[in-house]
Amino acid sequence: MGSCDWWAALKPFQIFPEKFIDFAIKLLNIPASSAAIERNFSALNDIMTKKRNQLGVEKAGQLCGIYRVLSRKVPKDSCNIEKESD
Repeated sequence: MGSCDWWAALKPFQIFPEKFIDFAIKLLNIPASSAAIERNFSALNDIMTKKRNQLGVEKAGQLCGIYRVLSRKVPKDSCNIEKESD
């Protein structure tokens, strides 16, 4: 049982206030490092240029998602394409 599951299991017993339990679960879900956040800001800097500074929040988020998918490194053998024999 993980930490978040443990806190969620305490809700029915009303040992702690529900808001406190919700806060503890949110706190435990924060990433331990800021690497993921830094990658998101880096992608956003590539998308939000001087020419595209009027993008809305929703559109910028969608473009960041597309950017992350396209920038993933795919192994060469992942396509499972059979080589033609000469």
